[in-house]
Amino acid sequence: MFFAQNIMSTEGLGYGYLYNGYSIAHANFATNGWHIPTSTEITTLLTYLGGNSVAAGKMKETGVDHWYTPNTGATNSSGITLFGCGYRQATGVYININKYVWLVSSTFSNGNPIFTVASYNSAGNLGLYTKDVEVGYTVRLIKDSTTLSHGQTSTMTDYDGNVYDTICIGTQEWTVQNWKCTKLNDGTSLTKVTSDTTWANAGAGDLYYCAYNNDESNV
Repeated sequence: MFFAQNIMSTEGLGYGYLYNGYSIAHANFATNGWHIPTSTEITTLLTYLGGNSVAAGKMKETGVDHWYTPNTGATNSSGITLFGCGYRQATGVYININKYVWLVSSTFSNGNPIFTVASYNSAGNLGLYTKDVEVGYTVRLIKDSTTLSHGQTSTMTDYDGNVYDTICIGTQEWTVQNWKCTKLNDGTSLTKVTSDTTWANAGAGDLYYCAYNNDESNV
């Protein structure tokens, strides 16, 4: 049995921040005891939820607050509550809010992160893909090891003091809200970038993040 939740952020609209691949790849990105999921862990989640043809519907928030209509197949029966967060292209341009969300992994192929996609017009995921390391992705975390059973919930806190709800799906404990921490777990600040040119010219060591459309109310 799955347990549905529709959890709204208490600050902003709940889309979280977007992080480039250099940030995502950093060993200290996540709160201690947590990590960005590997592509294998994402595949495990999709399989547990019934496979690529139906998993997205079980993860998408219901309704059209954060998705374009028709939000096909959305039940959020998993409780993970994915929003259509869009992303920031490698050029710095923002695109596809309320249409797509990319569940990014820490697994890289040819220097670029692997992710899966959920869409407003499909109940299924669109497979596993890679995109440029300069792209801005939303982030969900998974716990290194959970003591929860399927459907149980808890909370976790990031370095900035933001509190996230968590839910156990199968044997994996996931954050329910999108990540919005501005620091690594050792307190090192990430760099907020609003300029398209600066974003596009990122290189190794440029740990960038941003709000969608440079609008903090989206976070």
